[in-house]
Parts: sequence; C-alpha cells; structure tokens
Amino acid sequence: MKKYVFPNGLTLVYEKSKMPVCSIYSYVRVGSINETDETRGSSHFIEHMCFKGTKKIKSSKKIFESYDKIGAVFNAFTEKDHTCFYVNCGDDYIQNCLQIMSDTMLNSVFKESEYKMETPIMLEEMIRDEDDPDTKLFKEIDKFLYTGSPYSQPIDDIEFHRTKIPYNYKQTLDYYKKYYVPENIIVSIVSSHSFEKIKKVIYSTFFNSLKKKTINREPILNIQKPYSNKITYRILEKQGMKSQHLCIVFKTCSHSNADRFALNILSQIIGGGLGSRMSMLLREQNGLTYESSCSTDYVSIGGEFQIYAVLDPSKLFKNGSKKGVLPLIIGLIKDLIKNGINKDELEIAKGNFKGKMILQQEKGTNKAQYNGIQYTLYSDEPFVLYNEIYEKNYSGLDVRYVNSVIKKYFGEPSNMCLGIIGSRGSHFPNLENIEKICENIYL
Repeated sequence: MKKYVFPNGLTLVYEKSKMPVCSIYSYVRVGSINETDETRGSSHFIEHMCFKGTKKIKSSKKIFESYDKIGAVFNAFTEKDHTCFYVNCGDDYIQNCLQIMSDTMLNSVFKESEYKMETPIMLEEMIRDEDDPDTKLFKEIDKFLYTGSPYSQPIDDIEFHRTKIPYNYKQTLDYYKKYYVPENIIVSIVSSHSFEKIKKVIYSTFFNSLKKKTINREPILNIQKPYSNKITYRILEKQGMKSQHLCIVFKTCSHSNADRFALNILSQIIGGGLGSRMSMLLREQNGLTYESSCSTDYVSIGGEFQIYAVLDPSKLFKNGSKKGVLPLIIGLIKDLIKNGINKDELEIAKGNFKGKMILQQEKGTNKAQYNGIQYTLYSDEPFVLYNEIYEKNYSGLDVRYVNSVIKKYFGEPSNMCLGIIGSRGSHFPNLENIEKICENIYL
C-alpha cells in the first residue's frame, strides 16, 4: 500500500491488484456533522448536484453515458462524516473514469435552475425514507447515542426540505466551494496498473487542476448530557405496520479504541449468523422471528452495539405460555453480563471472521473502501493493511478480555436504549411493561 500527496494537497492511496479491474473511491471530508442549522441537508444535496453537469460534460445524461459506454459501475453516497464518489471499471478505462470523476466532483456548474429542479427530487427521496420504519427508529436511536453533538442529526430529513424550500442557493454553493477542494479529498485506488502510472494519470486530470486551498474546519462539538443511571426508551408509532421492529443499543467506544475489535467479535457471537446465540434462541428454540441481527458502528466521538429483531406484535412479551421476544433477548443480555462468553464461542466467531476476510481479500472494492476510509477519517491511527486485519486485530483476542468489554459497556444502565416501532393496536407496547422486563437486567 502506498500514499502520495500532490502539490495541491490531494491525497492518493494506492494498492496493487492482480485483477484487470480498477476500483476508485474518492472521499471528501465533509458530511452532515459539518452542517449548521442554516445548511442542514447540504452535503447530501451537493452529492446530487455533482452529477448535473460541468463545462466539459454538459448534462447528467452525458455524464451517465460516459460511464455506461465503458461498462463502468458508478455512484455516490453521503454519510455523517464524509461523502464518497466511486467507480469500478476495467483497467483500460482508468484514464477516462478519473477524468470524469474529477470533473464532476470539482467542476459542477451548479446551475440555479438545476438546483431548483433537484429540490422536489430530494423531497421525494426523503418521503420514501419517511415510509421506512427503521429510518424513523434509528433517527431516535442516534439522538440518544449522540445528544450534544452533530452526530445526533440525520444525514438528511424531510423536515430540512419542508422548512427550507427553496434552499438558500448561495449558501449551498459556498458550502460546496469550501469543502470540495483537493486538500480535502482522498482518492483510494486498487488497480493492476503501477503506482507511478496512477500518479501520472491523476496529474493529467481535473484533480490536479485546482490550486491548494486550506480549510478552516470548525471543531465537532460533543456536549455530554447529565449522568442518569437509567435505561432510555423510545416507543414509536407508525400506522400500517404488520410487524414490530425492536432495537436495543448500547453506547460503546470510538473508532480509535481497541475495544471495538472485541465488540465486533461479540456481535458475531450474539447475532452474526444462523448459529449465533440470538438466532438459536429466538428462531430454533422458540420459533419466534426469522429476522434478527447484531451490528456495531463507530465514529470519532463514540460508537454503538445494536441488537435488532423484526417480530409478530403479539409475541413481544409472550409466546403462548412461554416468554416472548423481548424477555428472551433481555435474558440473553443479562446472561452475557453475568457469565460472558465461552472459549468455544470465541474460537468459532474468530474462525468465521477469518474465513470471511480471506474470501474478501481479492475484492478490489473492499480494499479501496477500507484504505480510503482509514486515511479520510482515521489517519492518526496506525494503518493496518486489509489483508492483515485479522492477524493484527482479532487473532489475539481472548475470553477474559471480551468478557471485560461486555461488563464495561453493557453493565451500565445509562448506556442502554430500547427502541421499538409498530402500528397502534391491541398489541402496541406499553412502556410500563417494557420497563419491568428491561430493568431485570440490572437486578
């Protein structure tokens, strides 16, 4: 893996591939956490506007055709702390794709007429998201996890568009010009071409056309809320749902904390597959839910451990004469805190993780994304090659350490939030009943 910083501040991260396929992931260090109340939704809006045309490529249709005629796969997405544009293509077309990508990212003409036309399209996208119960549920979870910081705000929201139509065109344009500069961009490439060839190609593109410009970045606020030794609850209503969606999260560590590796392995043990604790408990032993999972996520100021299930509303509390989904999951968590995991579970989870990493090693997209994210968001941390992730971060984990991490993050009521969303009816959850079950964890 190699890195090169161009004179204008653009960073290239490169890894050699044996396959004749090129994966290009370009990251801009800007997302919803950089927005103010006046610019909410701008990061996502700009991502759309970058495909509306440049002086050289006049329209979105021409941009799409330029990629389509060479069979390239392309898209973009906005996250809370970055925006990414990516292209996967044959190695023969790397010059074409880097030229198109650099042009669309840095030279969008940003016509006000196109800007106004895109506003209702953005609104339609937000209406679709508003119909998704998980989107609504996870927004509330983020408020719990990151109260006092911009991470508590959604990447985009229908309210941003309802209250700010039309957006302030000049403010959004200024936001674009501030953050879309070479010094704020990392281009991560995995290709069979040599490092020197890639550098030469980038020197010939629009990535090299702009002069160096230093960004004055405002610090990310993280105001801690007053301590409370209580579990947080979010009971949400959404009409028309046939199922209920249950989410239990625990506040954990930031991306810079090594505890995250133990938490990642723990998520595999609890809900990482058909043989996981949760799948066996809910599906195999009690025939309750087909869909359950466990996941982790980390940002610069904190993280989360999430337990998730979709269930029949009538089986939240009871399953006939037996326990329902919620008391079973709460019992699982209580047992984890008290007894932890065992050696066999850990070895199975580590073997599973190692096997998956081996299968993914030849995928250039995985490496390009990983390398880009590491240099975009976590450049201060020691860099570990994608192929060495398991050996350096996971192979040495032992039962004692994982169990200490469980107690550290799961053993504190104030770290826990339960969220549930469903349609109001005879089985709509009662907060008092939920509290009685959940508080059993800490008795």
